[in-house]
Amino acid sequence: EGLPCFKDFPAAFGGSDTMFDAPAATFAPMQGDACFKGSCQCGTVGFQYEYSDATKPMFCGFCHCLNCRRVNSGTAVHLLGVPTAAFKIVAGEDVLAEHRPTEKFYRKWCTKCGTGVVQGPLGAPFVGTFPTTYEVCAAKSPLPIPEIFKPQSHFNFENSLAPATFSAEDILCFKDFPTAFGGSGLLKDGTVAPVEPAQTSGPSDVTVYKGGCLCGAVSFHYEYSSEAEPMFCGFCHCLACRHANAGSGVHILAVPVAVFKIVAGEDMLVEHKASEKFYRKWCKACGAGIA
Repeated sequence: EGLPCFKDFPAAFGGSDTMFDAPAATFAPMQGDACFKGSCQCGTVGFQYEYSDATKPMFCGFCHCLNCRRVNSGTAVHLLGVPTAAFKIVAGEDVLAEHRPTEKFYRKWCTKCGTGVVQGPLGAPFVGTFPTTYEVCAAKSPLPIPEIFKPQSHFNFENSLAPATFSAEDILCFKDFPTAFGGSGLLKDGTVAPVEPAQTSGPSDVTVYKGGCLCGAVSFHYEYSSEAEPMFCGFCHCLACRHANAGSGVHILAVPVAVFKIVAGEDMLVEHKASEKFYRKWCKACGAGIA
């Protein structure tokens, strides 16, 4: 889409205002067996994936389903599906919480920092893990990354919030899922509705945009007006956002503090500070990020 890419932030928000011409990601071929370790953002929960020829990932790609988008606060969630038997929680299992938004889907996260650890269909032969939570993918510099973490396709693309942003990539875009995972196997060609043009005239008065967590325990609203327009809207690729929200890039809308209100479930919110200058709040019932 030709979106501007800032190295950190625009000057108006305390950044350097420097544009960044990102180099192409480098993916290294796998050479023999390997143990990939990872953790939640606060380090309490640790896990590992034992890779071998017999335990290769079943898939790696971006999921656009409503559950993934909402609970992980992302426009699309980068997932690596690994065989269940090859994945182990090695520390902090007692601080994991689980939520089931449907009878067939579960998600587990760290109750101390809110980081998603695993998710997926109940009874599936794989565990859905997040590449951004593995140590090998957490480097700030664009180091070579094992090729198993390279996205190979899009899932549930019919639900994509920003199809033009993702369809420019040279990887397959499935309407739902490949047939091997119970989907139609159809690509997005001819099935994705065209992006509607942006409205040229905004609301004349105050418009209230309502939202909530995945389970509905927490709800909020943003009171939009010409005096309270968003300060920015874009994808953040900082390590804190990527790790805590389990996304390769987190879609963020920054609104003035005075016009954002928690209207229900404030007692259900948990806060974690990854640093002295950064906080994140999420619902303790379902783990969905709020602010």
